[in-house]
Parts: sequence; C-alpha cells; structure tokens
Amino acid sequence: YRVTVSTVSNSDILIDMKVSLLVRENIILRTLEDADAQEFFDITKKNNTYLRKWLGWLDDDMTVEDTKKYIQESNKRFENKEGLDLGIFYEGKQIGGIGLFPWDTANKKISIAYWLVEEYQGKGIMTDSLKKVIEYAFTEMGLNRIEVTVALENVKSSALPKKLGFTLEGIAREGNWLYDHFVDLEV
Repeated sequence: YRVTVSTVSNSDILIDMKVSLLVRENIILRTLEDADAQEFFDITKKNNTYLRKWLGWLDDDMTVEDTKKYIQESNKRFENKEGLDLGIFYEGKQIGGIGLFPWDTANKKISIAYWLVEEYQGKGIMTDSLKKVIEYAFTEMGLNRIEVTVALENVKSSALPKKLGFTLEGIAREGNWLYDHFVDLEV
C-alpha cells in the first residue's frame, strides 16, 4: 500500500493522500488524479450503453470538466474520511472503478460499489480487485463491516459478493432509482 502526505513551507500542510494497491502484476487500483479525467470520461462514454444498465451516475458525467470535479471531490472525501474511490488499471489503462462510501467511522462500516467495462469481464479482474480492496478496508481503514448492494437482476455483479463470502441479508424493494425506473437491491 502506498499513502503519501506532502508538506509545504510556512507550516501549512497540503494533504495529498494517494492510495495505490497492487492486485496482480498487470492490475493496479489507485486514487484518480486530474490527469486521469480524460481517460475516465472516454471509457465511460465509449461503454455508456453497457454501463447504463446498472450505473445511475452516468448522466452526471457529461464533460471532462464534470469528471475532473468528481475526481477532486472524491479525493477530498478520502482526506475527510468520508469515502474512497479507486480506478482499476489493467496494463496501465483504466477499465473500471471501485468506490467505498459512505465511510461511517463511528460504526466502522462502509458500502462498496464497483464497475468494469464489458470487454474485461470474465478474467477474474474484479474478483481479485475486490479481494484487495476488502483486505485494505479491514486492515488499513480499520473497518468492521462492508456492505454491498447490487441490483437483483444484475446476475454477474451479484455473484461476486457471494463468491467472496458475503452474506445475503435481504432485499431492498425499489432501493435504487435507475434513470426511469426503480430496481430491487440485494443487500
């Protein structure tokens, strides 16, 4: 794990917290930077039709500037111990993301969300990435509980928590608005 803190003169502290997790030789999870905005934007737009089936935030990301704003807000959330967003990079190319939020420090729990472009699915990338993030959350973030909510009909995504030992606690009926309809969520 790598977390860095940078300082500047006059006793002012500029916190520059970055997380980088090596999953496999060719897979790295890391916090995003402004320089990643164009690639993040391009990959979500290129894969928009596929990702829209389950991700409700795509309409909030209409320009590269929107993406930069998201990245900056995401990094601020991590500095404030409110959440953590990581890009999934395969051979240096961003192919997905994992988000941990909201970070409930009092109760030592968090929710996890994840996405991966279609062409990289079925290669164990998300399974291995989630394992690494879960390990980081329990050991480095000091969490006691991680919750996953997945659309009931999203069979591929729903299989991952079960494969990783999560327990199905119930169904949240109409738990998420997805553009023009509600979907039920497995918790």
